[in-house]
Amino acid sequence: MSRWVRSAVALILAGVVGGLAWATWAAQARRRALAHRVATLPTFAARAVDGASLPPLGRLAGPVLLVYFAPDCDHCQREAAEFRQHAAALARTNVVWLSTDSLPSLRLFARQQGLSELPTVRVAQITPAVAMQTLGFVAAPSALAYSGQKTLVRRYRGETSVAALLQGLH
Repeated sequence: MSRWVRSAVALILAGVVGGLAWATWAAQARRRALAHRVATLPTFAARAVDGASLPPLGRLAGPVLLVYFAPDCDHCQREAAEFRQHAAALARTNVVWLSTDSLPSLRLFARQQGLSELPTVRVAQITPAVAMQTLGFVAAPSALAYSGQKTLVRRYRGETSVAALLQGLH
């Protein structure tokens, strides 16, 4: 192989390795930034199913549980049914079900699942940017549990029991 070909191959390999290293560093930086953003309850815009803006959640007294869901998700529907069954255990926790779906579909979900009848439960719409960039939600169901001091207690991915979601909040 000529010297020129060896130099070109070495240069290409260095470029590929450098690109991979940069991509890995950038992904880790995004994960660290997200972890920092959600370490305390972030402020974000959300619209309640009645169309009104949701008040800042940081002002609510007590722990806050954010549940990311999709109305047509079977796991989310099972979680909603379990929330209804454990309404008494949720009495001291502010629960906000968040979705990027349309307000009419969220209203229907809240009514069908009986969530609108629970006094400490709200259902609201967020934008995809808020879901992914601000809260780090990628798939439904997912949840973020915040203490009464609004610090992150735990992040949950996938279907999770009410007992597990409330663990550490009270």
